[in-house]
Amino acid sequence: MFSTKIRDFILTNRMTRRIMLLTNNKIIPTALKLTIIILIFLASLFTTLFFTYPKFSTAIYSKISNKFLQVNQLSQEKFHEIKISGNQKVSDFKIIEIIRKCEVENKNSQNSYSIIHDMIDKIIDELPWIVNIKINRNLPNILNIQVEEFSPFAVWHNDNNKFLIDKSGNIIEFQEDADTEKLIELSGLNANIHAKSLFNLLTIDSSFSKKVFSATWVGNRRWDVRLQDGVIVKLPEENISYAWKKIVDIYSIPGSDIRLEIVDLRVNDKIFLKYKQK
Repeated sequence: MFSTKIRDFILTNRMTRRIMLLTNNKIIPTALKLTIIILIFLASLFTTLFFTYPKFSTAIYSKISNKFLQVNQLSQEKFHEIKISGNQKVSDFKIIEIIRKCEVENKNSQNSYSIIHDMIDKIIDELPWIVNIKINRNLPNILNIQVEEFSPFAVWHNDNNKFLIDKSGNIIEFQEDADTEKLIELSGLNANIHAKSLFNLLTIDSSFSKKVFSATWVGNRRWDVRLQDGVIVKLPEENISYAWKKIVDIYSIPGSDIRLEIVDLRVNDKIFLKYKQK
């Protein structure tokens, strides 16, 4: 009875009708427009931050989502703060995504060691750029992750395919960026297996090693190295460190590399120099 009188009063009173009309025609539509504009702005801002400052945006996302889950008691996850270091190529977001999946899959497990071990296996398996990872838990719920990423030494050309290769011969799928343009080009069957011998060779004289452009593993026995100036260095099968020191000595003599085409070191204790048009 009382509620009916209140309803009749609202519908018949001129002032309340004006307020209702103002609310329906002005306030609500304006509030909706402002809400949509704010949401679009926030989405654009987050997208810009994600691509410009991926670590910063990922950290913000992680803290907000974790706080929301804690406040609303929606999460059964054991780790509410994740700190990641050592990663350059792989984003925090990809690592955190795998960790969250592992937590969901192991939500009934009370063995933190087993969960962390599962995380390590899956991160290395799903993210080829990560070759080693250490995960430590700080009680009660902080996860510290230290990442070691794949460190490419050269680009290996094999059967019309290209791979990134590290100093130990491990390979991953080629991804072109500004850093890959500076890498040495390798070719030849099984060149990846013998990449370590070439890497060790280039550590003898780091200054001279900057002159190296590419290398070919020849006959599954030895290296042919091409320098930036186009000179081919034919290395022997054995004692390649000793032979490499010889080519370094040759280039230390002023004018010795003028019109030089080939340096042949395949014969022990002998050096054959071939000059252009001679």
